[in-house]
Amino acid sequence: MVGTTISGTFQATPTPAVLTISAAPGTYLLTWYAEVMRTTAGGGGLIFARVRDVTAAATRGFLRDGSGVDNGSPAAMPTDTDLFLAGDVLPFSGSLAVVLPGGPQTYRLEYALSTSASALEALRARRQRLTLVRLE
Repeated sequence: MVGTTISGTFQATPTPAVLTISAAPGTYLLTWYAEVMRTTAGGGGLIFARVRDVTAAATRGFLRDGSGVDNGSPAAMPTDTDLFLAGDVLPFSGSLAVVLPGGPQTYRLEYALSTSASALEALRARRQRLTLVRLE
């Protein structure tokens, strides 16, 4: 994700993690997972990730990381076999029981940096997942 696009504002990835359903009324378990990495073009600003309940215009999960993470290459994120490549990959995961009244429902993963003037890839996300399972 380009730095100037996500500087101080949340955006979905170019291939967004979106879950849209027509839900029957009831209680559901919403779960999410993503791996996020700030690149060398991302500077030293805070990293943000959130689960956005688009239907209710509310945030259901949130990550704010200001630790001294090791920025990785703008080209790619390290994998489990890249033991010596730079780049801290942060997990963003969680779950939440939600009561839905029925009808259309949309959730989306979104990301931001506190500040970035870079026109290069400043934040990368992969393995994005959203699930919704009916509990009752």
